[in-house]
Amino acid sequence: MGAFACHRIPAAEAASADGRRLGLTLGMLVLPMYVALGAPAVALPAIGRALAVPFGATAWILAAWSLTSALAMPVAGRLMARWSPLRVLVAGVVVLAAGSVLAGAGSTLPVVIAGRLIGGAGAGATVIAVFAAATALPGRERIRALGIIAAASATASACGTLLGGAVTAWLGWRAVLALPALALPLLLAVVARRRTFTRTDGGERDGRLDIVGAAVLSVLAGSLIALLQARSVGLPAPVTVAVAVAGVLAAAGLWRRVRRLPDGFVPRRVIAAHGFLPAGLIGGTVFAGYYGVLFVAPSLIEQATGGGALEAGAILVPAAACSVLAGRLVGTLHDRFTSW
Repeated sequence: MGAFACHRIPAAEAASADGRRLGLTLGMLVLPMYVALGAPAVALPAIGRALAVPFGATAWILAAWSLTSALAMPVAGRLMARWSPLRVLVAGVVVLAAGSVLAGAGSTLPVVIAGRLIGGAGAGATVIAVFAAATALPGRERIRALGIIAAASATASACGTLLGGAVTAWLGWRAVLALPALALPLLLAVVARRRTFTRTDGGERDGRLDIVGAAVLSVLAGSLIALLQARSVGLPAPVTVAVAVAGVLAAAGLWRRVRRLPDGFVPRRVIAAHGFLPAGLIGGTVFAGYYGVLFVAPSLIEQATGGGALEAGAILVPAAACSVLAGRLVGTLHDRFTSW
């Protein structure tokens, strides 16, 4: 009896251990995806020279990833009403790896951009599936898993520019674009813990997907990202105007769709939540600036220092590392000022 008591693990500790194990597994899986945000940025000058294209055109390599990633997230969220998070995760990682390999092997800029479009879609689906699996865990498990995933994401993002510079200098820009494919072997560890995923799979299965709502939201998101890149990629004025008009029409169509179908692809209860629209505007502004810095900074650093991708990546590390400190600061502020 005493031996049994000594070896029995308290329920709280067991829950925390389960959350820690799943968090470590999922945290390792998201590492290549968050590295993929900053790593290609320092390789853009080398890509432009290798493919003999203007530097401004390489902005689509970053924009393509963010575009399809943003579009895939709500689609993947809706798909999980029909599929399990594990199935969405596996599909996302396979698409992510296939697109990254295609981008790394591309001999022309359109092929590279096509690979980044495919890889970004897989990344968006994967991220949603990862956080869906973590948030479905009970109390202590959920907190522990989300904390580990967040720490892994911030660390990978902070190291992305340095890693991208090192890989570009030693292995070439193609290896940088293919880096996210490393998520494929890491998926094996997640599949080995599929019982945990099955346990978290308790969502509603309504089987419905609002195709019209998804299409309108996709046009709106695509037009916004294209407008952000219009100047850097040199879009002609008529094309820019056409994209802007499409965005306005998509916004109006989305508003009408939400009013007619409150529980459609974009639920009214989500966008009508207190503070959602201001937070979305702030978040969009921050990411617009973030991608602008990722695109311009490495080229400016190379011109100023005369160095290569490795030097540019190293110089950007302190700024990127601020994300780790900012995460801790925001957590403290959130606990102290809960109304924020």
